[in-house]
Amino acid sequence: MAHGVYDHTSVLKMIEWRWNLRPLTIRDATANNLAEVLDFTRPNLSVPAFAVPAGPFGALCPSATPSSAEAEALAIAAAQLGFPIP
Repeated sequence: MAHGVYDHTSVLKMIEWRWNLRPLTIRDATANNLAEVLDFTRPNLSVPAFAVPAGPFGALCPSATPSSAEAEALAIAAAQLGFPIP
C-alpha cells in the first residue's frame, strides 16, 4: 500500500530511474518513484470491462489486432528492453 504522494511526475521519475536518465525538471528530480509501490513480481494482467456509449460519432473505434509477426516483433523488443514476457 502506498503512503507517499505520487502524481504524474512520479511516472517520469520511474522512467528516468529505469533507463538511468537525467531528470527533466526539479519536479521530477524530487518526485517519489512510482516503481517503489509497484509489485513487478506479480503483475495483474486482468482488465476491467466498461460499458462505453457510442458517443456523437456513431460507433466505437474498431480495435486493431496486430498480426502474429507484429506481436512477435513487439515481444522481442520488449524482452530486449528488460520487460519479462510470459
